[in-house]
Amino acid sequence: MNSYFDKVGLSKSQLKYWDPHNPSKFWDNCTFNPNRKPIEPNDAMVQGQLYHAFLWERDKVLEMFEVNDGLGKMRSNKKWQEAQKHTEKTIITTDELNHGTKMVEALLKHEAIRNLLDSGTNEKEYFWTDKGWGIDCKAKLDCIKNTEEGIYVIDYKSTSQMDK
Repeated sequence: MNSYFDKVGLSKSQLKYWDPHNPSKFWDNCTFNPNRKPIEPNDAMVQGQLYHAFLWERDKVLEMFEVNDGLGKMRSNKKWQEAQKHTEKTIITTDELNHGTKMVEALLKHEAIRNLLDSGTNEKEYFWTDKGWGIDCKAKLDCIKNTEEGIYVIDYKSTSQMDK
């Protein structure tokens, strides 16, 4: 699968690994490194992907995720990891699916948020080469919306609590 995340380019997500005292930490996680190890998804990453999918690509949730409640609670256990090897979809639990549904429903109860998100372009990918350094860069915007007031770029961040 050739996704945005597989494409080479410096992104904001990679910059979080920059440490001037440990440059190898950045290189180990950089898409420019041909030997980098794939990032193992943790609960926070999977939940963030699920919430984004519910918000921006609701019609694709069942194409992207597979519910399996028989693997235990930890994504790091062998049973979970073995099951994940046999599907292109991200495995989630029924509880995670229900929580994702409730999170987005809670968010969309607010008229101002519904209006802001309505008619935007979602999950827009951009690729460019930085003119000063000659470095390939990339960005994936959650939502971009052109209005009479100007252009809004929305970067959705999730939390595990619906009341926050």
